[in-house]
Amino acid sequence: VLLIFPDYVRLAIPYLFLYVANAVENAEMIGMDMFKESTISGFLFLTIRWGISIIAVLQKDIYLFLALWTVGAIISNSFNLFMISRKLGGAVFPSFNIPFVLSHFRKALSLYLSNIIGFLSSQGDRVTTSYLLGSYYLGLYQFSALVGGVPSMFLGSIRAPLLSASSYYKALGKDEKFMSSVTFKFASLLTFLVVIISLPLARILIPILFPDYAKAINVLTILLLLSTLPFPIGTLTTFIVAFKRSLKPFFYITLATASTVLITSYVLIPTMGIMGGAISQLLSALISSAFVLYYSVSTKVFFPSGKEFFLLSLIPLLGFYEYFIDPLWLDVIALLGVVIVFKVLKIIRKDEAKIVSSFLPKWLRFLEFIILGISS
Repeated sequence: VLLIFPDYVRLAIPYLFLYVANAVENAEMIGMDMFKESTISGFLFLTIRWGISIIAVLQKDIYLFLALWTVGAIISNSFNLFMISRKLGGAVFPSFNIPFVLSHFRKALSLYLSNIIGFLSSQGDRVTTSYLLGSYYLGLYQFSALVGGVPSMFLGSIRAPLLSASSYYKALGKDEKFMSSVTFKFASLLTFLVVIISLPLARILIPILFPDYAKAINVLTILLLLSTLPFPIGTLTTFIVAFKRSLKPFFYITLATASTVLITSYVLIPTMGIMGGAISQLLSALISSAFVLYYSVSTKVFFPSGKEFFLLSLIPLLGFYEYFIDPLWLDVIALLGVVIVFKVLKIIRKDEAKIVSSFLPKWLRFLEFIILGISS
């Protein structure tokens, strides 16, 4: 069957296997409290896949592109296996357990399918950009997506411990709504701080270090905001899984967001350029976040009180401020303002701060001082 496809499609097969293996190995590392190692592996993979591969895009060489992606996957997988082997005290090699895979695949089929569709939809704007505008604009857009995704990768290192922590505290008798509320408030604090710090850095450093990409700074801003600001709402997905709510709706909402990306990309990119691709992803993020919030409330995983509603209102307000206003000199004031608001309004209590500190990865323990400091 593969003979009917072009050479580059067949050459992509090893990368696909390595991609899946990398995901499995990262899950294993998270299960062994190797969050730092998992994050390093992710940065290695991301840097090669979306950074160095720009060379191939600019040269319009699909074979070099696939080679770089495959090399990135090999390096990431090798690092994963080395760290796992060192943790277990002996060499570890991949093996296949088909019955185990099939039994677990059936249980979470809806979530797996939604992840697949989500991945395809996340690439829809890039494919459309390449098709309609050419490799030069794809390079600009891909670079913006790479840099804009760095803060969300930092935040993503927090998401990994949440599933095990939420299951642990549920076993201790903690209320589901209590745990989701604590996590949402902590995630909101961290997200606000990361956004306020990372955007000025990007706007200052990109023109200096990468002047050729400075023209795409507005696109980078949107991509950074849409990949980072929804994080507090996205953490609720972890509790939906941990507390065994139905996962089928995720398949349908992901299908809807994928369709949104594809349709809006074809409509907006011809008239707005790469900004159209960013707006397409923004619409998708809004739909996805609205669904997760609605579903978590309707299934009684999350019940927002006054403090949570206040934080929810700050998410879009911060997005508008960072894109339309945000003079650099005000960022220091905004940073202090967030800390003061959390302290004065008593958003996070002392007992909640201690719970949050207990499931932080070792390499993020420095955040414990901040959390305990602003709690009351």
